[in-house]
Amino acid sequence: MRWPINSNPKVAILLATYNGLKFIDAQINSILGQVDLDVTIFISDDFSTDGTWEYLNSINNPKIEILTRTTNYKSASGNFFKLIREVDFAPFDYVALSDQDDIWFNNKLLISLEEINKGADACSSDIIAYWNENKTQYIKKSQPIGLWNHLFESPGPGCTFFLKKELVLKFRDFLEKHSDSLVKISFHDWLLFAFARTYGFKWSIIPQATMNYRQHSTNIMGANSGFASYLRRYSLITTGWYFDQVFQTATLFNLHNSSPVLELLKSDFKSTVFLIQNVKHIRRKKIDQLLFVFLLLKQWLIKRTA
Repeated sequence: MRWPINSNPKVAILLATYNGLKFIDAQINSILGQVDLDVTIFISDDFSTDGTWEYLNSINNPKIEILTRTTNYKSASGNFFKLIREVDFAPFDYVALSDQDDIWFNNKLLISLEEINKGADACSSDIIAYWNENKTQYIKKSQPIGLWNHLFESPGPGCTFFLKKELVLKFRDFLEKHSDSLVKISFHDWLLFAFARTYGFKWSIIPQATMNYRQHSTNIMGANSGFASYLRRYSLITTGWYFDQVFQTATLFNLHNSSPVLELLKSDFKSTVFLIQNVKHIRRKKIDQLLFVFLLLKQWLIKRTA
């Protein structure tokens, strides 16, 4: 797909950093290398201590804008919410999110734009989990989206998100109205997906990898692959964190009385059966569905024997 000279679609890239000096240069170069789109990178740093801030301010490139540091959010979600609030999107057609340490394929945004042109308002994609050039793994995120996925999970890493500007502007208004409640939200990507689906925006997941999703010890969640990853997620669920996030997300959209959330809170036999029967609308991935069923049964047994 080609556009006339000087008329390429303009994309605002929102990049949040924190102690990312080791990989940030490769990430920025992969963004600036995108084909057929005009990108500008907006970077918000959450008070890095490893030299990231100094490095960013040494860059002299009109396609890179560094936001002033004001608040130490101590979370990726708070840092991304700052970007969404403060960036002027008027000159842009689309918005994409970026982590600080991945490597985008040079047609990542073009593939995403082509998906939007099919009728979606936003899209995400499959990824390549990347440890090094000799260790990679294809991670499928493009399972069918069910009725209630947005209340229970993200459609994939936020760094694969590509959004129409209109969606982002409406999401910014939502953030302003609910600023006091955002401290309870752990993941901006899940919240953004939930917002889009709740308010009728069409979301598509591209069945194609568009980037190398770097894996290392400081990943917040990682690629959701392998036994260790599932142990970590199981731990989050059994401590109550996951179900609390489901309820907090539903509450923000006044969906805490919706059928799946209410049934989850009841955790009696009838509600457990209902959720198991509808698990494909709650989690997209088969193994996640099995884990969810196991946890539902465990929750019901604990309540039954209490």
